[in-house]
Amino acid sequence: MLSEFVTREWANEECSLESRIEQVLRQLRERKAKVVYDFRTETWNIVESR
Repeated sequence: MLSEFVTREWANEECSLESRIEQVLRQLRERKAKVVYDFRTETWNIVESR
């Protein structure tokens, strides 16, 4: 799930895939980001927490 997200949403090719995944995991752990699911479209995304 995370690798699909970072390859879909992250245009910075300078960072490795592993580095991008770690950054997203850190944001999720620190509750700076969250996973949201849209039941209507049956899609998910990771967004900034507010």
